Amino acid sequence: MDLSMIGAFSQENWRYNTRIQTTENIYKKTNSLDYTEKPNNPIFEGLTTEQNEQVSQAWQEFNNKDLNSKYTGSQRWDIFLSKLEKNGLITSEERLLASGTEVVLPEPDQNGQLAICRNLIPNEQEQLNMLEEDTIKWLDYFIFYQSKISQISKIDGYITKGIDEQITACKKVQNIINRLSE
Repeated sequence: MDLSMIGAFSQENWRYNTRIQTTENIYKKTNSLDYTEKPNNPIFEGLTTEQNEQVSQAWQEFNNKDLNSKYTGSQRWDIFLSKLEKNGLITSEERLLASGTEVVLPEPDQNGQLAICRNLIPNEQEQLNMLEEDTIKWLDYFIFYQSKISQISKIDGYITKGIDEQITACKKVQNIINRLSE
């Protein structure tokens, strides 16, 4: 009688020809001498162990407000970005674009005109306040804001290469942060 037809199956997975993880197999794995637990720090491809440790340390320092109480939020953000650049995760241009110090706008049309609805651009002071209070929240907001400006500008026929580069740089930093936050 074929037991697989009524719901029973062997320990061997017929599809991949490997053992299914049972509590017994997990127990053996965790109690074996050669088993090593996944490291706490994420490993970025192409970086040395020392560079990976520096990036993880930079993230911890960025989040430690007591350690950095003498710095404002934007200064801590710039220090963090400089350490990402130093370790080769971002370029100097990406650092500048993700720093929040400049907002890239669409390129003017053939007549040199640029018409953007002013109500779409948030107040500079609002952005600076958000950057000082919660940099990660600001980064999410800034990506959304720049994406909105890019979409509207494309509809109006403007070239948005610079905006798209800024969005890409911010998303790259956001992906690095997501990996560090795991």
